[in-house]
Amino acid sequence: MILPTISSSKRLLIFIITGFYFSPNLSISLLASPGNPNSHAEKLEFDDKKIPEFYPNLTEIYAKMDSLCAKYPHILHKEQIGVSSTKAQPIWALKLSDNPERSEDEPAVLFSSLHHAREAIGVLFTLHFLEEITRVYNSNPIAQELINNLSIWVVPVVNPDGYEYMFQHTKTFPWWRKNIRNYYTRKRNMGLGVDLNRNYNFNWKNGGGDTPSSWYYRGQSAASEAEVQAMQKLALRENILAGATFHSYGELVLFPWGNYYTSPDQDILYEWAKGIANRLEKKDGRDTYDIGMLDGLAGQSSNWMLGQLRAADFTFELGTEYFPDQKEVNKVLHQTRKSVMFFLQNILHTGIRGHVVDFQTGKPVVARILVEGLEASFIAERNSEEMFGRFERLMLPGRYNLTILAKGYCPQFMPEIQVQKDEVTELTVFLMREESSQLDATH
Repeated sequence: MILPTISSSKRLLIFIITGFYFSPNLSISLLASPGNPNSHAEKLEFDDKKIPEFYPNLTEIYAKMDSLCAKYPHILHKEQIGVSSTKAQPIWALKLSDNPERSEDEPAVLFSSLHHAREAIGVLFTLHFLEEITRVYNSNPIAQELINNLSIWVVPVVNPDGYEYMFQHTKTFPWWRKNIRNYYTRKRNMGLGVDLNRNYNFNWKNGGGDTPSSWYYRGQSAASEAEVQAMQKLALRENILAGATFHSYGELVLFPWGNYYTSPDQDILYEWAKGIANRLEKKDGRDTYDIGMLDGLAGQSSNWMLGQLRAADFTFELGTEYFPDQKEVNKVLHQTRKSVMFFLQNILHTGIRGHVVDFQTGKPVVARILVEGLEASFIAERNSEEMFGRFERLMLPGRYNLTILAKGYCPQFMPEIQVQKDEVTELTVFLMREESSQLDATH
């Protein structure tokens, strides 16, 4: 295990996918063990506990999404991004923006919930967030700034089959976690379901369970599940800059990653995780949420977002149980909304942003945006996107040396770029074609 270079004086939990965390002195404790059994057959207490009635079923969730889109069509649009693995149920994404049916020249954010069927407080939050921010859009300057300058994608139900299965079969504690893909051999049923948050195509083979009976079964191959394919395709298409996925439980904010090569973005992820967690009060009212580092050796969504897109992505572990009562839910939703608004404002006012264009034609150029000291071979580079040539990099205040590289163009070196606190640095990069490219264009 490679430990991160973070001072032990800072409050930090390194969250490991088996349900354990390591405190700074490396003493091992079990985190939320009743809710994280290693296999389906494990005997648990309270196995007659039922889902509280105020939690919506799948039909009610979709009806709420449709109602919001109908009420606010000028800022909210629904798009089908894929289907579920077993029942081919639609997976819906809602786009929150001032022109939601158009591709705009603005940073993109991705929120998701219900990777795990039993973690329903996540979908309660994503729907609550959409309802509240659309409700105040006409009167609240912060909501206007965010919606007018970001494309905010929200996927409330990543795992429709698993969520529906849990309700239809009146599952009791510990309910259900995975999707419902069935695995058979000639002799017997090997087990049901894949843990979608161990199926992403980043360090997939090193994490999660390797047998279908495990609650954490990672699947037969990386991104084998249609639900994960849909999420990855959307994130890549939109060149997502930052995001969050809402899970339960543990009163934690997690960021990538803890036992893999140290991420070049660790400092800003740590600072943002602190800011997010400090706005989330625990149920007992005596402290705020802890922060932790995800296991980098696992195919989790936040790891994939950072590793493949260089997106600043966080995992919220909300509440103190899978189905908290109404009083706890109300507090969690209110405080999570505050922390998410802080997060979104940071995205708008941090780092560098701009465009890469051809010096002669002014047309957008897809280019690699390299920042000295913030690159590594085991993590993706951040590129400008194709439609507008837009690029963004989230960075802490300081001075940075940039190199812009694109095929067929001369490299552009930009030294001593100043990044201020709470202020984005705007850049326009003009690239000159290489001489050979100009000659080729004449033939």
